[in-house]
Amino acid sequence: MRDCKVFLFPTFYEGFDIPPLEAISAGAKQVVVSDTEVMHEVFGDSVSYINPNEYEFELLKKKETD
Repeated sequence: MRDCKVFLFPTFYEGFDIPPLEAISAGAKQVVVSDTEVMHEVFGDSVSYINPNEYEFELLKKKETD
């Protein structure tokens, strides 16, 4: 996880998400999770949020050029 460009976790049903926490603790450069209320409670401003129903992940395309 440390060497990945983006750790993507677009879940619909997870309540508390251990994999994104593991990615953050391993040093992943960018962590992206679903834009749900529980994800905001757990991760706050430490991750990026996406709508898991969208297949065009513009956020990821923008971050690759940064």
